[in-house]
Amino acid sequence: MMVSLLLKILRFYTGNRIIPPPLLPDQLAESLDQYLYVNSELQSELLIYSTTTHELLSRTKTTPSHLPSHKLLSAEIYIHPVHRFTLYISNRGSRRLNRENPELGPGTEDGIGEGDSITIILLSGDSEVERIIYLKTGLDWIRGMRISDDGKYLACCGEVGGGLAVYEITGERGEVLTLIAKDEGVKDVNCVLWV
Repeated sequence: MMVSLLLKILRFYTGNRIIPPPLLPDQLAESLDQYLYVNSELQSELLIYSTTTHELLSRTKTTPSHLPSHKLLSAEIYIHPVHRFTLYISNRGSRRLNRENPELGPGTEDGIGEGDSITIILLSGDSEVERIIYLKTGLDWIRGMRISDDGKYLACCGEVGGGLAVYEITGERGEVLTLIAKDEGVKDVNCVLWV
């Protein structure tokens, strides 16, 4: 069943045409509640599918809508291990966009100059998007992100700059991330692993 849904997703993106792999969905996360969350890197979109009917239930931008999404890329996607209707998606390209467009620098509402962001998406029980929160990390080109197995911490790293950051996850639904550690000396990292 999962294979047929994945084929349907690929057909949706390609219009039944063969296109280069970079245009395809980047990462998938399957919930225990019969939903498949698809993160599309180049479109910076979250697509929610039903794993039973294979229907596309919704499409949501994972980056602020007023920013040029072709310059920002969404990357990794995780479902909180305890709060199953809370998703985390890393975004990259903000610092690069800021260098190309200094008028979007620190102090603007979107805070684009404050580094790449993590999008926290709160879903209803039927996987409708209820709320989107953007957390600015100060990292440049988030390449790795991981949530601890107990759901208490999120770590992410900036491959180009900003180092490694660790956040404590709190809030009723895991929607609050508080920076508890940062090492800006960590360089060229593209993967995070909890041991």
